[in-house]
Amino acid sequence: MTAAPDFYASLGVDRAASKESIIAAFRRLAMKWHPDRHVNPADKAEAEKQFKIIKTAYETLSDDSKRERYDRENFVRPQTYHEFTQKRREQPQWGREYYERNSEEAEHQRRASARRGADVNKKVAVTIAEAVNGTRISFEETVVEHCTQCVGQRGEWVQCGRCNGFLKYSRRNICPVCQNSGKEWVNCGPCNGVGTVTRNRKITVRTPAGMVDGSVLTVRERGKQSEHGGLNGDLHITISIKPETGWKRKGIDLSATLKLPYSTALLGGKVDVPLPTGKTVQVQVPARTNTGKKIRLTGQGLFDAANDKRGDILLSVSIVLPASRRKLTPEMEALLRQIDGVEP
Repeated sequence: MTAAPDFYASLGVDRAASKESIIAAFRRLAMKWHPDRHVNPADKAEAEKQFKIIKTAYETLSDDSKRERYDRENFVRPQTYHEFTQKRREQPQWGREYYERNSEEAEHQRRASARRGADVNKKVAVTIAEAVNGTRISFEETVVEHCTQCVGQRGEWVQCGRCNGFLKYSRRNICPVCQNSGKEWVNCGPCNGVGTVTRNRKITVRTPAGMVDGSVLTVRERGKQSEHGGLNGDLHITISIKPETGWKRKGIDLSATLKLPYSTALLGGKVDVPLPTGKTVQVQVPARTNTGKKIRLTGQGLFDAANDKRGDILLSVSIVLPASRRKLTPEMEALLRQIDGVEP
């Protein structure tokens, strides 16, 4: 009985190889043994033979059901009850879960040692409230990936449609399509013979609370795809804080103008101030507060989670006078002059 060919050896991978590793191995060998890359008749014949072998191996191992059947028929030997129990005693963790876990770890280590994909840098602007409290950001980007239909090979050789592969043309009458080779090249439909496809990918990332202007958020393995069977690159998101109307930002400190009516500035009182961080604080205004006075709200500014530090808010008082004098009676005007120490 003829032994079945070792498809894993044909592709140069081990039996625990992932589907991505099998695809990468086939792509590498296909570039080497593709008949179209060889001109010499002897080399071309050997290339066709080798390409047929690796293509058969790839078609079997890249299909989960075919691979499972192939492994079961060629590598799995039924165990006796004694062998099963002895294996359990020697290795308590033995079993499908243990095997799969170790296979995944080995595959991850192999991919980690291979050349990784390129990193992607992205800038995202958020509001002050989103930076302080955290938010969920989404954006779309255009990515280029290997075509899954042709596995990056751009197409395939098929039977010539002009001569139907019968090579009926003589040397004086050459087939204009295949040049009497019996085959013609057909580009892959999904990628149009390019080997790669372009698609839009939506990325959603949850930003933590306490991001400041210039903070960089790194998302592992969300960058560009590796061309060498390695891990994907990383995605680096640089955070910038949008300007807020009426507020100025300096580092993690915020400043703004606090407009007060004349009566509050004179008599003092409590004023509700809505902050750009999303909450409202109550500010105690001292009596006889003049324009230009600074009121500091300690610890109410931005929060820098990386350094575990909170900024302050600095409010500059500005007294707002009534828009019209028609509401003031002569008695009220006289009283105001008296308060200000001005003679009538």
